[in-house]
Amino acid sequence: MATPEIFELACTRLQEGRDIAQASSLIQSFATADIASTIALCKLILTTSSHSTAPFHASGLLVTVILQNWNKNQQTSFTLLRDEMLGFAMQSRTMSAACRKQLLRVVAIIFKREITEPAATEAVAQLISQRCLELLSFSTSSQPPSSPSLAFELMDALLSEFQSHRASAIGLSLEFHLKAQALFERTLLVNFFNLSMRFLSGCKVPELALVACACAATCLSWDFTTPDTVLQEVFIETFNVLGSARRT
Repeated sequence: MATPEIFELACTRLQEGRDIAQASSLIQSFATADIASTIALCKLILTTSSHSTAPFHASGLLVTVILQNWNKNQQTSFTLLRDEMLGFAMQSRTMSAACRKQLLRVVAIIFKREITEPAATEAVAQLISQRCLELLSFSTSSQPPSSPSLAFELMDALLSEFQSHRASAIGLSLEFHLKAQALFERTLLVNFFNLSMRFLSGCKVPELALVACACAATCLSWDFTTPDTVLQEVFIETFNVLGSARRT
């Protein structure tokens, strides 16, 4: 029977370098169990485990479960999981950066699958923008400088997932990845750039300014599916306008 104790034992063996192949196989075997049970186990570990590496491996297991079972499961359950993982990443104060990155990867992968669903593109894009705006409201000067802004971590996860050459191996065709990337370019890329630049123009925390700069730089260096002079002109115009405002 799959239990948190068995999962944590496998994580301990991996951490200590003992029976690595067996421990890895045991963790991956959870992915072939009942979907609902595996997701429930991962959420339990993420919320209650004090083990140093179990939450990281649990979040990685969630990625595997989503990739393997998207077409077998009710999409609504993955949508709920997406919101739960984003909420948990946002609320947890003890989560490691590596674990949070994995959870945001879960969120990004689910968003990517959702945005390509017929008639869902605009609604999903609007939801992503709304989530980023909500998270940016927490990125104020009162936030500890050592803690990167979750808003930009989420945007970075989405930027990585939607670039076809950096996307997760989710068992889908290159055509799917290119379609998703084109939709992202049309609906969210400029918005992410604008959010980064506007935040940067009023940011007084150097560490957060660097994170915003990195996000804007990723947008500017985007490898477009097709040359898009309109978007490029929008980038240049936004950069010039906000740059002028900052100097004044």
